[in-house]
Amino acid sequence: MSILKRLYASGGPEIIYTTLEITDGITTYWLLQGFEDLVLGGQLYSAVPFDVALPKRNASGMQDLSFAIDNTTGEVGRLLREALSAGRQMTVTLRQFTSDDVSAPATTPITFQVKTGSINNSTAQITAGYFDLLNTAWPRRLYELDTYRGLTYL
Repeated sequence: MSILKRLYASGGPEIIYTTLEITDGITTYWLLQGFEDLVLGGQLYSAVPFDVALPKRNASGMQDLSFAIDNTTGEVGRLLREALSAGRQMTVTLRQFTSDDVSAPATTPITFQVKTGSINNSTAQITAGYFDLLNTAWPRRLYELDTYRGLTYL
């Protein structure tokens, strides 16, 4: 039994640290759900109050991660606003550490692609998902003149 399963089932002296890495390819923020900044896995995480709603484990195809970040400094809201207006793709990586071993995450990190985001007063609301199957083009390979020059003769 992993330590996270034991902590979820019956508790213990260890603490679970939930972290988020938010990036748009240019700027990256490492956030920790807590009250004090900590170095976890060799990276300094800034303590920020945020709430995470983990995706459901089912076969519905809509496994989204929703979270709200208390945007007191305005940095995450500014990143969200700039990336969405410029059309840059943002990703969110969820990691969970335990207090007995802060050198590596206790579970495999999960990376999500940001689907939507909004800023209300001092809170940034972000919805991200594993893979957007519903908006994926079919067929995936597009036959265009740049890659298939013989199409001009058809």
